[in-house]
Amino acid sequence: MAVSPLVVTDDIKDSAAAQAFTQAMSTLCFEPSPKIAVALSGGGDSMSLAWLAAYWAAQRNGQAIAMVIDHGFQKQSHTKKVAQWAIEMGLVPIIRAVRPRSASQNHARQARYHALDDLCARAGILHLLVGHTQDDQIETITMRDERGSRPWGLAGMSAVREMTSCRLLRPLLNATRAACRDLCQAAGLPWIEDPANHAQRYWRGRHRIQSKEPRDDAFALQRLRTAVQERCRQEEVIGHLASHLRMMPVGRDGPEEMRLERQSLRALILADVARALAVILPWWAGRGHAPSYQAIERGALFCRDGMAGTSMSVAGCVVRLTKQDLIIHRDSRLFQRRAHPLTTAPFVPT
Repeated sequence: MAVSPLVVTDDIKDSAAAQAFTQAMSTLCFEPSPKIAVALSGGGDSMSLAWLAAYWAAQRNGQAIAMVIDHGFQKQSHTKKVAQWAIEMGLVPIIRAVRPRSASQNHARQARYHALDDLCARAGILHLLVGHTQDDQIETITMRDERGSRPWGLAGMSAVREMTSCRLLRPLLNATRAACRDLCQAAGLPWIEDPANHAQRYWRGRHRIQSKEPRDDAFALQRLRTAVQERCRQEEVIGHLASHLRMMPVGRDGPEEMRLERQSLRALILADVARALAVILPWWAGRGHAPSYQAIERGALFCRDGMAGTSMSVAGCVVRLTKQDLIIHRDSRLFQRRAHPLTTAPFVPT
């Protein structure tokens, strides 16, 4: 099936997905003639996102790149079909083959994001768009809640997250999965339904099968409200600590270190220290996801109340305590040295 040209009708312009996308992108800053990347799987969410991104970039004399990741789980024709759809929508496709350590969703996700980040670095792209929707947000919060997540885990996915080489954007978090498919139909876009999305061996697959029953909108809305409240609290804590953070190189070619005044932590309750570490440490280490809640809580207690002269490894970082400062290095045993923008404050990662 061929993709329709980029023609904007009133149905598309007024669609919930288009409005959510436009609102999200209007709150961000981009370079002149922006060059953006879209993670394109061929699913309904990413196809609608790719179409919107291509139109948005064209309106600004920019360019949209479709990054298609081949995990080796699908037939080769699948990848070629998605790349062809990208071309027909006006995007330049880049295909990268990855081979995760196993067929697990976690390993596939890690390999995918590593590849996407690397492709953005090689192409000089500052912004990577992914098609997570409001339904994905509710699923994430529900899954974390069922697994006993602490409050900071219930903040859900952030709309903006710093990666090693680019900034990851989720401009469809306020659009539902159904709204994305409505846009696809209005724009004449095909999409592929991945059977793994409903596989009962995965939590999300089981949840989506159960969600075919009548949806409790009030319950879902309450989860989103809780996520917004927690996200706001995380940002308040990070804002409090931002003026107490210093980043500097160690030697001419040595790795950067981050220093945080311990007095700024002593003014916080332990839960807020944990909220801050769940954001700062994975970002500094270059990790996309926070470590276990137990590790963060142990780290929070150590960072706030530990003795000067002691150290601890947590979340891919080595934390040393002095009387005045908390000194954070990336743990060289676990991660190769990665360049981070020293002028950019960390956004709340997931």
